[in-house]
Amino acid sequence: MKRAAADVVVFVHIPKAAGTSLRAVLERQYRSGELYTVEALERIQEFAALPQTQRDRYRCIQGHLHFGMHRLLSKPCCYLTMLRDPRERVVSQYYYLWNSRSHPEHSRLRASGRSLAECVDRGLHLMRDNEQVRYLAGVCPTRGVTDGDLAAAKQHVQALFGVAGLAEQFDESLLLMADHLGWSLPYYERRNTNRGRPGVDALDQRTRTLIEARNELDGELYEFVQGRLSDRIRSQGPDFQRRLEAFRRANARHGPFFGTSRASLWRHVTQAFTGKSDI
Repeated sequence: MKRAAADVVVFVHIPKAAGTSLRAVLERQYRSGELYTVEALERIQEFAALPQTQRDRYRCIQGHLHFGMHRLLSKPCCYLTMLRDPRERVVSQYYYLWNSRSHPEHSRLRASGRSLAECVDRGLHLMRDNEQVRYLAGVCPTRGVTDGDLAAAKQHVQALFGVAGLAEQFDESLLLMADHLGWSLPYYERRNTNRGRPGVDALDQRTRTLIEARNELDGELYEFVQGRLSDRIRSQGPDFQRRLEAFRRANARHGPFFGTSRASLWRHVTQAFTGKSDI
């Protein structure tokens, strides 16, 4: 069922789960004055301090925020998120921090010289266990994750998430979101990808086993969301596959131009008309 246009969309951006690509889509679907972006706890506190009438002006709230933002809203809320195979997400997170000089954790990780296995084993450098359950259950980062938190995350997905998608089925998830919320075609370009890192299969057995053990509940949540997503795709009928293939063809042509934020879109337009690489 489609949600009303007045519903507030809350995108829970789990790190290294295709969220940056989806945020670029959101920035094209909603005007800048309708978007509220959370990058740190202080932004949530600032939002909470706003008068209710001002909070209600926003149509989309996005960022690295845990479940629970709806408690600050007076309008109906539709959550969105993307999950990723926990093993791939953990490996991607580590190498992103290792290689991204702009991230505040980069220098500390490099100075420590800690391996992926060390960080996973001890929960260091933002490498917390079961991070996806933490986000969808609304778990405080400083405490452990329990089976009860997994149950809460599943219940939240069932009750309040319009679409919980998967990075591995990004196009399918995106089309379902567009259908659910009445978006225009959600062209996109892959953003913030972590090229050159080793895959899970290239890791030694000890590291793979450690990642799986520390993220066992994330694995269960991932399988739960994967099953729900498969059921939902099947319920769309054979026409969904045709639409999916057509979208992929169109996105291959238009994604680099339209699948970006407004600022980047203006840069593309200027380059097209002037032939210059810089504005």
